Amino acid sequence: MQFLYLGYFLQILVNQIDVDDFILFDDSFYSGTTRNKIEEALKEIRQGCKIIQTVCIYDGGKDPNVTSLYKYYK
Repeated sequence: MQFLYLGYFLQILVNQIDVDDFILFDDSFYSGTTRNKIEEALKEIRQGCKIIQTVCIYDGGKDPNVTSLYKYYK
């Protein structure tokens, strides 16, 4: 499966997913756009998939479901 994101073609290299809940590991988090696009792609493969937690180094957003080493907003 391939989809366009920020001018780049991204590809999920599986065509079957057997779980519903995912944890996203990323270097930084701001508005959640990357997380939301990844979640959309997961749902195209299996309905009911969701990212239940985001873990990152730098958090520049205000989403309570993000765990990070450094938060810009407290």
